[in-house]
Amino acid sequence: MSKHFVRIEAGKWTCVRSGEFQSPTGRIQVAVGTTFTRGTMFMGYDIARALDEHYESAPLYRSPPDATPDVRPGS
Repeated sequence: MSKHFVRIEAGKWTCVRSGEFQSPTGRIQVAVGTTFTRGTMFMGYDIARALDEHYESAPLYRSPPDATPDVRPGS
């Protein structure tokens, strides 16, 4: 579901690709441009909350630290 939304800010998401999703309350269809705010129920489901929880639980992707410092003789 998260690939269909862009995070505007914490608790606020906008649909950028329409889709159909299965939620605990049933099937949900979302149109492009629809914005969801955490705490607002849509068809009995807080979509923004679910997206926030997914976003917050995703691993952070970082570049590995440089294990070899740039040390030159005589420096």
